[in-house]
Amino acid sequence: MARFIDTTDMDASAMQRPAPSQSRQSRDNRAEPRYRVHLRSGEIADQNHRFICNCVIRDRSVRGARLLLPKNVSTPDEIWFHDHERKAPVKAQVRWRVNREIGIYIPLLPGLRK
Repeated sequence: MARFIDTTDMDASAMQRPAPSQSRQSRDNRAEPRYRVHLRSGEIADQNHRFICNCVIRDRSVRGARLLLPKNVSTPDEIWFHDHERKAPVKAQVRWRVNREIGIYIPLLPGLRK
């Protein structure tokens, strides 16, 4: 059952989202914020454009993404990442790996804006 809060007597400051905890902020090294995506898929290929696996995109930013891989799949440190929604594959670097998730960094090409 949904719980509704009466906001008619609240000012705007009372309805703002609380700031992330200090421990969360100290662990976050991203240059820009990441946003969750829903039911988006992608593909990962090696440097020679050979298919490695499909993946689920957990969240995305201008220069990176958090990807969920199938079981027992490993990736090289440099990959081609194809976000099915954005259409074009981009060269990316794997920055971290935890269990089945990887974090990738997508450098901006010269002349492109965020």
